[in-house]
Amino acid sequence: MKSKISPSALLTVSLILTGCALTNSSFGQGSLTPPAGPAPMMKTLDQLEPRTPISTSGYVITNSGSYYLTRNFGNPRITGGTMITIRADEVTLDLNGFILDGRQTVLVGAGGDGIVVSGNHTNIYVFNGEFRNCSIGVAANSALNSHFERLRFEHNTTGLILGTNCVASACLAEENGVGIQVGQACVLSGCSSSVNQKGIYVIGSQNRIDSNMANNNAVSGIEVVANTYGNVVVRNQASGNNCSYSDFVIPAGNSYGHIIVGGSGEITVGSGWENFSGYPCIF
Repeated sequence: MKSKISPSALLTVSLILTGCALTNSSFGQGSLTPPAGPAPMMKTLDQLEPRTPISTSGYVITNSGSYYLTRNFGNPRITGGTMITIRADEVTLDLNGFILDGRQTVLVGAGGDGIVVSGNHTNIYVFNGEFRNCSIGVAANSALNSHFERLRFEHNTTGLILGTNCVASACLAEENGVGIQVGQACVLSGCSSSVNQKGIYVIGSQNRIDSNMANNNAVSGIEVVANTYGNVVVRNQASGNNCSYSDFVIPAGNSYGHIIVGGSGEITVGSGWENFSGYPCIF
């Protein structure tokens, strides 16, 4: 037997359905304007590597910015030429682990310079590379407020020359005439300059020579020239240098941590600023 739906029940269902329709129609349906096209998925070359590559020896940097080497460098085809010249402030140069060799040239003669800062330029940062067979590896004697880090110097007449208010750290110099030459008001720390003629050679005043090693140099380990003042020489190690000249040469007017000569075993007494000499040379 079929059941009948009362008119009142039909009216109730009708009202419910009508209310649902009105409720759904009261909400906005969003913009009918189609969205913009898809954004680019790939980065541009400038976004991937915003620095400027250097791939040619004899390069001159005339604008501020960040640069990097793309290969090993040899001396330009002019004997005595400079491989990279910096003539700008605010330059960062990543040597990318490559070698600048002053004698990789078709001409026979004295090696040229690796990097030369030409003029009194500031805020230069050079790092992560090696210099061989150059007249000067890095000639930064006119640089101001600059930083040189993780550089290696081998078989150069002079490895690194610092200017004024400069910092050099984690550098290694071996078998050069002068390993590292320090200018004015610089900080030299965490460097090793051994088996040169002169290891660390301080020609200016108010420098801090801290926590370096200078062993087995033919003339001197750490030498501060006469008529300088205010240099501080602390926590260094110098041994095996020419004892007729000295492991440490520190004239009056400069300060240095007590020099502990020879000996062995535990160090139990000290100020924490001591320098260490392996042999009883003349100080």
